[in-house]
Amino acid sequence: MGRETAGKVVAMPNYRTSHPNPPKITHNASDRSWSKRYGERHRLQRITAFPAGITPPSRVRIYARNGHFVLQWWDPGAKGNLCERVDGDLIDALATARRVEQRLAGLRTSNQPRRRIGHDELVEGFLGDVQKRADGGELSPSTAHRYRSALGHYRIFLHSLETSGQYKQAGHVDRNFALDFAAFLSNLMVSPNGHPNTTKRRLRGQAFIIDTVRAMYEWAADHDRGNCLPDGFRNPFRKKLLERPSVPVDPLAALDITMDMAVEFITSCDRYQRSLFAPMLLYGLRAREPVYLFREHVDPEWLRVVCVPELDYLTKGRRDKRFPMMHVMTDLWKLDATSPGVGLLYKRRRIAEGRESPPLQGWSLDKLTKEFERRCADKKATTAAAKQRIRDTIIRDAGGLTYDLINGEFHRVARRLGWPKAASLKDFRHLFASVLSDAGIPEPERRYLMGHAPSRDAITKYTHLLNLSKHFSDMVESHWSKVIEVLRESKNSN
Repeated sequence: MGRETAGKVVAMPNYRTSHPNPPKITHNASDRSWSKRYGERHRLQRITAFPAGITPPSRVRIYARNGHFVLQWWDPGAKGNLCERVDGDLIDALATARRVEQRLAGLRTSNQPRRRIGHDELVEGFLGDVQKRADGGELSPSTAHRYRSALGHYRIFLHSLETSGQYKQAGHVDRNFALDFAAFLSNLMVSPNGHPNTTKRRLRGQAFIIDTVRAMYEWAADHDRGNCLPDGFRNPFRKKLLERPSVPVDPLAALDITMDMAVEFITSCDRYQRSLFAPMLLYGLRAREPVYLFREHVDPEWLRVVCVPELDYLTKGRRDKRFPMMHVMTDLWKLDATSPGVGLLYKRRRIAEGRESPPLQGWSLDKLTKEFERRCADKKATTAAAKQRIRDTIIRDAGGLTYDLINGEFHRVARRLGWPKAASLKDFRHLFASVLSDAGIPEPERRYLMGHAPSRDAITKYTHLLNLSKHFSDMVESHWSKVIEVLRESKNSN
């Protein structure tokens, strides 16, 4: 070969004679025929001499074979021999060998990505990394579960007859693959509750599924994370190349739950339901936040809605917030203004009505935390999902609520009022945010009360919410007066 004239080449040692325990190999006529015809063409020939003025690599071996070069080296990080093909001339092979040696010298690993990886292996590797992030507190276990569900649709697409052969390796995907996957999602019909006998509808949340696949390929191509795709891989799911157009929201559209509907809702609630849904209206609480409200978080001036890391619970957005206490809420919760007590603020209906007595009823946050730690140690729970299951069991044993119970109470009242199915618990937050804006509450205070991330502008760090309590109280008296009147009348009637 022309390239071999640049340096002396010697044959690679025979595997069968150099291996300490060679496998037993039987030969037949066809084997000898193939070896005679093609063996020399595919034999690796090591280059040991180089042109004058070129220092050969010390840790990387260069072989010539059939019009290309193969680099081999021992990688301490991988604990094995790795190789890389170089299509080009000897200079290209030397340049690649230099880069490998620099990585070996600085990082003790070449950080060489795997050249071939199947889609199932890619998905499991990414989900394994997601699970580690959840165990480390970077993600919530529910987010990890959503990623797994989203990639389930990706696997279904891959196992279809149209794509299984053409894109066998993950590194083979291209723009056509991404467009076919987007079309597959657009036409996919699913059961809303997962039951095969229910009426199917078009899949929702295609954007989240595509974002998940995009994140998976970004992880795989990153040398510091997945590192399992070849250098130069271009993510066909990257933004601006494959991005679903967002549907604009009409800011002048009517709310699914209006103020009059909210007044009607509170009027139709019994005492238990009023104590549950009044703070969702007046404070804009998320539907899951009442589950983790403790009496220890209430004082005469503030209701604190906070993360409870002692129980491995973080609010959505991981942000604490406080709301000025109102007398109507103190009355609904039957709180002593000077001593709110201890334990969960909300209990299940059966417990509140005295029809059930849970084993941990009345336990303080401190006692529940110690019980949580004890159960985690007994069960040797180290993953975020395992700790979450133990936490949910403790909340249930203490008589606490669940999101499903809260949602069930809401729909029980909504059905009685004949509300449309489009109305949901989240619409209470839409109404709350709209009222804040209508009342002229400054944007920094609106972000804080909604539990959203503050602006990244420098002025945000200099701004303190000194008049939050007054602004909030004025807003309640001016815009929520009808709801407050219903709550006061219900107190007098009881």
